[in-house]
Amino acid sequence: MTPTFRAGPNVSARTVGPAQLHGGEVATSVQVADGLLTHSKRHREGFDMVKLSWLAIPGALALGCGSVWVANAQAPGSSYAVYCRGPLSTFRTEGGKVIRTPFKWAKQAATKENPGAGECAWADGTPQGVESKPGDGGTLVGNLGPFDSMPVGTIGKVCVSKANSGQNNDFIVREILRQLGHETAPFHRPPFSGAGCSA
Repeated sequence: MTPTFRAGPNVSARTVGPAQLHGGEVATSVQVADGLLTHSKRHREGFDMVKLSWLAIPGALALGCGSVWVANAQAPGSSYAVYCRGPLSTFRTEGGKVIRTPFKWAKQAATKENPGAGECAWADGTPQGVESKPGDGGTLVGNLGPFDSMPVGTIGKVCVSKANSGQNNDFIVREILRQLGHETAPFHRPPFSGAGCSA
């Protein structure tokens, strides 16, 4: 289609040929007929738009999949307080990307009895839907900050949530809670509580 510009009656028309349009750019025509101004617009068409559409589809798919992956990886859920007592050794694998600290479950909740050496205890008792039996092994997965490779006799408080993986004994580290204002800070000392973690 070749757009024609008409200025009005008894005025010559000017035609814009295809060679004067730039690769499918917008072409506008103005016509004056019987004293009325008419304005029409032809939008960009052609190969450039098709090419952009083909690029937009994979881009949108990649962005959507990436958003779902990030949401699944970072969804915090509920977290619960555990108190862990050293010595505990922290291990790093895959170039430091995977951080794991194994432990044993204590017999009692930390509010009832201090955990033993190398043990972790739920602050107020085992949360509903979580299995942990005294003496069974468990693993804290994530950076423990100042509680990394916990020394003998020290106690750290960590907010954890159950891992979504098939590992029943893995608990994801969500937050480290420091206790300040005493000589063994940031480590904890009794009395203990379950406060401080998101429910």
